[in-house]
Order: sequence, then C-alpha cells, then structure tokens
Amino acid sequence: RHKGMVAFGYGLFAGFWGMHYALERMGCTVLPAGGLDSKAFVGLLVEHQVEVVGLTPSYAMRLIETAGEMGVDLARDANVHIILAGAEPRSDFTTRTIESAFGARVFNAAGTTECGSVFMFECPARRGACHINEPLVIQEVLHPETAEPVGYGEEGVRVTTGLYREGVQLFRHWTEDIVVKRHHTECGCGRTWDFLDGGILRRVDDMRKVRGVSVTPVMIEDVLRGFPEVAEFRSSLRTDRGLDTIHVQAEAGDLTGPAAEALRARIAEEFKREIGIRPTVELAPAGSLPRTKWKAARLHDERHLTHA
Repeated sequence: RHKGMVAFGYGLFAGFWGMHYALERMGCTVLPAGGLDSKAFVGLLVEHQVEVVGLTPSYAMRLIETAGEMGVDLARDANVHIILAGAEPRSDFTTRTIESAFGARVFNAAGTTECGSVFMFECPARRGACHINEPLVIQEVLHPETAEPVGYGEEGVRVTTGLYREGVQLFRHWTEDIVVKRHHTECGCGRTWDFLDGGILRRVDDMRKVRGVSVTPVMIEDVLRGFPEVAEFRSSLRTDRGLDTIHVQAEAGDLTGPAAEALRARIAEEFKREIGIRPTVELAPAGSLPRTKWKAARLHDERHLTHA
C-alpha cells in the first residue's frame, strides 16, 4: 500500500486538507505528521519509505538542510517519488534543487477559498503545464491595467468565477495572480482543458519598484538559490539617504574573513547582473534566520520605516 505525508498543522488552512483526503481516497496510507519537527519528519520519510509528500517549497528546502545535518541522503535513503509543492511561488532553481535532493518529481497545484476548489494542477506530460480545472472554475486572463482579455501566450491577471461552491459564490474574482494561458493542444496529454504555463508566475501585489526596476520575491530567490553556500535568506527594501536600496541577509554558515568578503561581492555582482541593482549584503550566522512550514515571506518593504 502506498504511503503519503502532508506537512501542515491540520488547522484552518484548507489547501493541504484536500491533498490528505485525496490520498486517502486513492487508497494511500497517510502518516500523521502535522506536529512533527523537521528531524522527525525526515526520520518518518526514511523509516516508512513514504512515496508522496505535500508541502511548501520553503519547507522542502528546510528538510533538505535538516537531512544534511542528520547525515541523510534523501535521494538515496528515502523513497519519495512525487512531491506536491504548493501555496507559494518558487523559482525554477528551487524546483531543480528540490528534485535533485529528493530524487523525485516536483508538481505544482493551487486552489483558492474564493472559488472553493483546486483550480489548476501540473500535468506529467509537460513540465510546468498547469491545467485549469474547467468543470469547476471559469478562468479568464485579463490585462492588469485595462481589464480587457488577453490572448493565449500573453501575461495577464487571473480572474475566476467558481462553479463548485454552495452558499456563497464570487463572480469574476480579481486574484492579482499573473499567469500565461495556453491552448490545451500545446500539451500532449490529450486533455481538453487549457493550461497556465508555469502556474502562477508572480503576484501583482508582490512586485515592487526600486529605482525604476521591477523586483519580485521570486527574482531575488532565483539569484540567491544559485549560491550553494546560502542556506537561508531574507531581503528588505530600505531608503538610505533618499535612495531606495535592497538589503540582503544571507545565512552562509561560519564563513569569515576573505571568504566571507568574496561571497558578499559575488552575491552583489550577481544581483546587479540579473536584476539591475547592486544590494547591500550582510552574512548572517548559521541558524539565525527563521524557517517556516508555511508560506515564506522573504521580501519586506521597509521604506516607510526608513523614511521616518
């Protein structure tokens, strides 16, 4: 009998309840893991050879770090085949890191309370093709400024009308999610449901302007995940003497002296090359930055504080 685990606190967050009950309906044994710390979670993965795991990308990265501290090679010692990593955006580099560390395929899915259901799921036939659950939701993609429909292959805001909820229903809910819709014939699976290419790319309200440059949390994550020395990070937008800046805290073990200075310089240079802004970089001590099982907030706009 197949085994699954879902990493959430079994509280009011509805998303992973759906995965729990879906696994049960498929005949899987679901191991209770809601209150476990990261070491216990890794231990259960290995001991029970769990095959399917649901969690946030941030917590997957935390488990990789914890497994390394325990001397556990997840790809070798565990038996995970499928990871459903949802509830927050992630960069392509983060997806590749999780897949490599676990030796498993990472899939995407998302739902919202407003439409009352999972509205998209990633197809095994085409990486990143998240089919719209069309029997349960009407999915429009509209221009973020004009609110006019955009064509296939164009970016726009996801606007939903649910067809599933009973009691209270929202019509044409403006989600702030930026997506690109493609025709179902571009995926080879045979489904007749259109798909969102790459799922939710970013959120309108996540984007910040810094000296005229658009910056999102995923852009920052993509840069910092490229440095294997960086275990965790936090970034903030600040104002220094009238100039907007990005401040990055990067947890990089116990590096000191020339090695630390070299890493700071490399991070700053990569930011400048990829995003167009050179940040200030602070190396934080090992274990000093917070980890979370839930939706991680790694970009904080503190400019209103530094103006004061």
